[in-house]
Amino acid sequence: MPFSHSSQLSVIVGYLEATRPKSVLDIGVGMGQYGFLARTNLEHFNLYEVEADTARRRGQSEWNVIIDGIEAYPGYFTPVHEYSYNEIFEGDAL
Repeated sequence: MPFSHSSQLSVIVGYLEATRPKSVLDIGVGMGQYGFLARTNLEHFNLYEVEADTARRRGQSEWNVIIDGIEAYPGYFTPVHEYSYNEIFEGDAL
């Protein structure tokens, strides 16, 4: 299945925001929704500033978090993957 249940999203994004990891490995990236959410919540929003207009898109050269993924089925790949992930490994995670 290339996507997850919506009930999981807020829990996982909340965990990412609370722990602020410097790297993430997404095993079974599917359609790339977790990579996208991780990138937008860890890179594009400065959580220490409270102004709504402080959010901005950062180019890849400015990324501080490494987000890699592994996916066995390349048919799931979309432009979201190129935008969100540093690197995608194609194949079995084992």
